[in-house]
Amino acid sequence: MGPLSALVLLLTAADAVTIRTPRLVVEVRPEVSADARALADAADARYAEAAERLGLSPPTGDDAPRLVYFGSHEAKALEEGSIADVSVADDGSSAAAVVEDGVARADGRAESLLLLRRAFGPPSRAALEVGATLVLADEETRAHWRAAAAWVEAAGEATPIGGLLDDARFADRSRLVNDPLAAVLVTVLLAAGGADRLAAAWRGDRLDEELLDGPYRARLAALAEEHDGWMERRRRTRARHRTEVDARGVCFAHEGYSVHDGYASARADRSLARVRGLGADAISLTPFGYYRDARAPEVRWLRRTPPPGRRQGTETDEAILVAGRRAQGRGLTVMLKPHLWGHGWCGEIEMASPAEWDAWFEAYGEFLVHHALLAETGDFEWLSIGCELVRTTGETAGWRALARRARRLFAGGLTYAANWGEEMERIGFADALDAVGVDCYFPLADGASPSDDELREGAAAALARIASLEARYRRPVVLTEIGFPARARAWDDPHRGRGPEPATRGDQARCLRAFVEAFARQEAPRVRGFYVWKWPTLERFEERDRIDFWPASDAALDALRDGFR
Repeated sequence: MGPLSALVLLLTAADAVTIRTPRLVVEVRPEVSADARALADAADARYAEAAERLGLSPPTGDDAPRLVYFGSHEAKALEEGSIADVSVADDGSSAAAVVEDGVARADGRAESLLLLRRAFGPPSRAALEVGATLVLADEETRAHWRAAAAWVEAAGEATPIGGLLDDARFADRSRLVNDPLAAVLVTVLLAAGGADRLAAAWRGDRLDEELLDGPYRARLAALAEEHDGWMERRRRTRARHRTEVDARGVCFAHEGYSVHDGYASARADRSLARVRGLGADAISLTPFGYYRDARAPEVRWLRRTPPPGRRQGTETDEAILVAGRRAQGRGLTVMLKPHLWGHGWCGEIEMASPAEWDAWFEAYGEFLVHHALLAETGDFEWLSIGCELVRTTGETAGWRALARRARRLFAGGLTYAANWGEEMERIGFADALDAVGVDCYFPLADGASPSDDELREGAAAALARIASLEARYRRPVVLTEIGFPARARAWDDPHRGRGPEPATRGDQARCLRAFVEAFARQEAPRVRGFYVWKWPTLERFEERDRIDFWPASDAALDALRDGFR
């Protein structure tokens, strides 16, 4: 059986399996579907390989570090306080990793973190630990970060080496940009002086940025050249998504803001199964950026996984990727549709001068770069580059530049979710998109009691107006949102969720029925698809007593079932 044949197998009270290897104590939680002994064997081998690559001799015996494998991000976040794929104790005494089927795997990063912390202590520069963890991971992970670094370099988004070595600047850019670049930096350090050079820099020795800059840039250029064919093949393979816009789906909304209600939860997976069971074939996912002042050129967003114990239940990158891959596993296509949220409606964002517009587009561009890479990482089919930013879209040159920037990083289809009404009529950069999106909240009728025929006629009129955009823009048109609140007179100003009207689900169901029937009766040119706002991650959302857009009644669900056919 080889050198690990003397493993000792123990069972804990919680039915987790604990396996003692020569170098590690590996605990495998009961929800993990993979074979526990195989996981432990592989972990020990990866730990030994990482140590050998650094010329280290990890201690054996009673001082072995502990590695815990969880079967889901939800389980890890609830117990460890971190939803990250991997995390480590400051002193290197323990680490945890997720090995959820199809979402995360045992890839050597946890073992590398354990080794690095035990050998060198906490890092003086965050980029060194991030990069070294990737460099010491398994070959599949190393291949991924090399390709990611090449992609970022070819797109002109590579961070200068000074931005990696400064912790504040390193944290201020997207982790999806900076993490693979940090691995390139560590590769350069190891090539220049081996593990001793890395250890000295880790412990705080000064690094000559000018001396490192040349090898860093040369390595990035070599990676970009090496992966040039791969990137072109990926673009060609994923180009088909740009014409496949006949979606019948929902806006899958992260609700509850706790780990067990959010995108990465088991409840969310059951909710996905439910919407798929109705016949939907697509979802959109909505991460958020934030602003405090609609007149200030500022966009804030979650650049890195929150520290343990803080905000693990929000729309983290890990949660977005979990939801997206689970959805795709159920046969649903995925659109990533980032929103901005602040005081008031994001359609009020407007700058006062050309300099402020330049600053806003730079801030929003960093936000978009991150989410373009996130969508590419998840192999998502579509990316919306903006949503209802009504007073910004007149700045056509800025939006064209954003579309080009996103296109260099994301190989799927691009859209923009225009607000219904005036904005959808003046998208001056539509030719830079693959489809024009419209968030559709046209009123369907006036009065207190329109007939079903009147509601259907109102829906048909709205669809005809939106369909006319296809000829204007020479791009397919899709409803990136269509929804009606669960309140009386839902046909009247449907974008207004709350108001003086009593909560009721009957009028919502009538409006949804009118819409899906009008949609089915369209004649060419037509609106190509729709996403219903909104379908929550909550498993039993029909029991919530609140006015919202959730299609919670049996009649509303029946209307959607018919619309998804």
